[in-house]
Amino acid sequence: MKHASHFNKVKLVYYTGTGGTEKVTNLFRENLINRAKQVEVEKISSRNTIVPNSNWNPDLLILLFPVHSFNAPEGVYEWIKTSKNQDDISTIVISVSGGGEISPNTACRARVIKMLENKNYNVFYERMIVMPSNFIFPSKYPLSKMLLDVLPFKIQNILDEIESGVIRRTKPYFIDKIFSRIGELEKTSAKDFGKHINVSGDCNLCGKCYENCPSNNIDLIDNKLRFGSKCHLCLACIYACPKKALMPSKLKFIIIKEGYNIKEMEKLDSVEITEKNVKKVAKGYIWKGVRDYLLGKD
Repeated sequence: MKHASHFNKVKLVYYTGTGGTEKVTNLFRENLINRAKQVEVEKISSRNTIVPNSNWNPDLLILLFPVHSFNAPEGVYEWIKTSKNQDDISTIVISVSGGGEISPNTACRARVIKMLENKNYNVFYERMIVMPSNFIFPSKYPLSKMLLDVLPFKIQNILDEIESGVIRRTKPYFIDKIFSRIGELEKTSAKDFGKHINVSGDCNLCGKCYENCPSNNIDLIDNKLRFGSKCHLCLACIYACPKKALMPSKLKFIIIKEGYNIKEMEKLDSVEITEKNVKKVAKGYIWKGVRDYLLGKD
């Protein structure tokens, strides 16, 4: 395998719902360009109008995706299935979650990596990036701001390791492999979830929901929003609606009442990331992975 410092052409492939993974991807792109690398970016989306350059052969592939029920979103699996077999291309897999590298998340990249390796991708590095949570348990301020502030340094550290020739592969806990398999049942629930989204009278048909839907599950027909059965449960439509006019009729408990907007979180005042401050705002086991991540123990 080639030393990472010899990689000059990098392809970033990413799936995003509410914008967390897109922000991570953009920062990777900026950092790589600053390191004099050539970069191509591909967004995994059924509505993606950007056609990747088929004649552009990268030295390194970085695949990024948010964790959905201890796995990758369905769109990521579809992308791998339709991709061509590779000639041992060096590959990095980056998962993005609100909980960090902690059980039951440790197997979230396993299926993706196996599928990639079956197509001769050489996966030599994997890592978890933590972003503010958009699911059930919100990362409240100042925790959300800490995660955004530390992100550029985490990405810089990852690329420093790559250029130093570091190989990083993890071994999932056995119980998390079981959680991962159970989590795949979410794919069926997601389709049902997407069919039963209610639209209130506040909707002004601005189009943000169906334009940003990565699974092409929403259409505007006869001045009405129509929801199909291709939902990935990414929640982009609900959080992106400026009128807050969309709400599911099922699984309402997963939605954060205050909404989820990364750009608004970025405007908040920064808080020093110290052990005392982190432990104060990230208490209990469910935040252990986040604590370890912020304090560099991951």
